[in-house]
Amino acid sequence: MDAPQEELVTSIYDAALDRSKWPAALERIRVFTATTAIQLMAVDRRLGVISFSATANAPHEAELAYVRHYCAIDPRVKILLADEPGAWMYCHEHLSDEFVSRDPFHQELMLPIGLRYVAGCKVYEDENTTVVLALFQGVGLPPVSRLQTSRADLLTPHLHRAIRLSISNFIFSAQALVGVEIVNRLRYPVFLLSGEGNVVHMNGAARVVMEEGDSLLRMDGSRLSCVDAGAAKRITSALNSLQTEGAVTTSIAGRQSGPPPSQILSLERPGRRPLKGFVTSLQPQAVMGVFGPQRLMMAAFSDPGKSALPDASFLMAAYGLTPAEARVATQVALGKSIKQTAQELQVQPTTVRTQLDNVFRKTGTAKQAEMVAELLSLPDMRVAGLTQANLH
Repeated sequence: MDAPQEELVTSIYDAALDRSKWPAALERIRVFTATTAIQLMAVDRRLGVISFSATANAPHEAELAYVRHYCAIDPRVKILLADEPGAWMYCHEHLSDEFVSRDPFHQELMLPIGLRYVAGCKVYEDENTTVVLALFQGVGLPPVSRLQTSRADLLTPHLHRAIRLSISNFIFSAQALVGVEIVNRLRYPVFLLSGEGNVVHMNGAARVVMEEGDSLLRMDGSRLSCVDAGAAKRITSALNSLQTEGAVTTSIAGRQSGPPPSQILSLERPGRRPLKGFVTSLQPQAVMGVFGPQRLMMAAFSDPGKSALPDASFLMAAYGLTPAEARVATQVALGKSIKQTAQELQVQPTTVRTQLDNVFRKTGTAKQAEMVAELLSLPDMRVAGLTQANLH
C-alpha cells in the first residue's frame, strides 16, 4: 500500500495551526482514500454540541441543513458514538437497503446530494471531546471498502496528534462557532440576530449588501432594519412571531418533528422587484448548539437578478424544503414537466408528484402555477416561455 505523501501529512499539521486549512487537508485525504466526500466533526461531550465541522466535496447548504435539522434524525450517530476509538462503522452493515428506502435522513438529505454510503471512525476521544472522521461514497458506487479505510488508518496517528496539539479548536468556543463558519460559506446574505433584532454576526455577502448605497437594508444602531418604515415593521413582526414559538428539544441522537419554522419576507422597493428573504429560529437544543448557547434568529435575503441560477439552498432554508424537494421545485420553475423532471433527477414521476405536494404545502400554494409564481419572485427564477402546458 502506498504511503501517504509528505504534502498530505504536512497539510494535516498545517490545519492544526490554522483551522481554516482543514477543508484543504480533508480534500487531500479524500483523494488519497479515493472516496466521494469526507467530513471531520467534533462533539463537545460536556455540552452535547457539535463543536467543529469541516468537509471536502460536500455542498455547504447540506452542512447547514444537517445542523439545522438532520443531525437530530441521523440514524448512524448512535451506532458510531457507541464504538471504540479506531473502530470503523460501515453503514451498510447496520442499515439495510429497505431501511434506507424509507428513512427520511437518507431520502431527504443524503441521496439528493448524491451520497449513499459512509464509514466513520473516532480518530480522537478524551473525557471532553469526540472527533469523528467520515468517508462517503456517492450514489451508484459500492460501499466504502476496508481498503479505503485502511488507507485512512495510515493517517489516523497524524490526525490524532494534530487534534491533540490543537484541541482548543475542537471544543466548544463562543469565538469559533461551527454555525457561524457554515454561514460564512453561504453565497447569499445572512444575518444572525438576537431576539431583539440586534445583529450578532453577518457573513461576507451580507457585508457587501450593507455597503451598497441603494440597499433597502440598513443598521439602526445595532439592529437590522430597513430604509422603508413598512419593511422595517415587517422584519420586526417576523422576529416577534418566531419569539413566541415553543422551544424544540432535541439531541444529536434524538428526534425533531420537522424543520424549524420560518417567516417569509417580501420587502417592497420603489421601481424594483421586492427583496425576498426569510427569518428562522435557531434554538440551541434543535441545532446542536452550533450557534452558541443563546437562542438566535437567522435572517437571509436574496436580491432578484443578482444570481445566475435559481438558488436551491435558499429554497431549502426559506421554505424548509428538503434537498430533493428543492431540486424538484427548481426544475419545475425552469419550465420542466413532471416527466422531464423525473428523467432529469432519475426518479419516478410519482416521486416527483409526491415531492411537489410537499412543496405546495410548505410554500403555501395549491397548484403548480401558483408555486412557480411564488418562486419567480426569488432571484433569477424568471422563466422564458413558461406556459400552463409545461406544468402537467
